[in-house]
Amino acid sequence: MLIKILLLIVVSITGFIAGKELTEGKRFNIANKYPTLDFKPINCRPCSTFHICIIFQLIAAYIQNDKEYAVFGILLSLIIFLYLYITDLKHIR
Repeated sequence: MLIKILLLIVVSITGFIAGKELTEGKRFNIANKYPTLDFKPINCRPCSTFHICIIFQLIAAYIQNDKEYAVFGILLSLIIFLYLYITDLKHIR
């Protein structure tokens, strides 16, 4: 059980970092490298982080063949999305 919780946290942190680097990073910014991909779900940090986290969590759940892990992974991805969305709203104001 502890290993699944640690895996859930590590996969979420990896998705969080990947979302940040792909939207705001200097080296891996997708919108700067590929102008055709400069639209809302990809250049928006909360949106892209949410999708990346969901994909990573579902891959990890599939490898483990665990439906509970998938549910908790999706919930944690949603929590991360809401955190980033609220933070971005406060940053804009």
